[in-house]
Amino acid sequence: MVAMEEEKTIQMQIGARIRRRRMELGMNQKTVCDESGLTQRFLSRVENGQFSNIPPEKLCKLANALKSSIDFIFGRTNDREMVDLFKDVE
Repeated sequence: MVAMEEEKTIQMQIGARIRRRRMELGMNQKTVCDESGLTQRFLSRVENGQFSNIPPEKLCKLANALKSSIDFIFGRTNDREMVDLFKDVE
């Protein structure tokens, strides 16, 4: 029971970070969905913590649309801006 409550708390924190970042960028859900190719229903569920797991490809699309890293979304860093580690690699 504790593990389920803990998982829900983590989901809510992830959703809140995504919503805050979207709002910081002055984006609405439709704009994020247009840029990421995700559905508004999916984004709404994620922002409200109503998900069990997010497929990696959707997570990457979401992070890119929010100009953030996956680490930021998961709360592993507070650096909001995405760093392109491969920009100088050819």
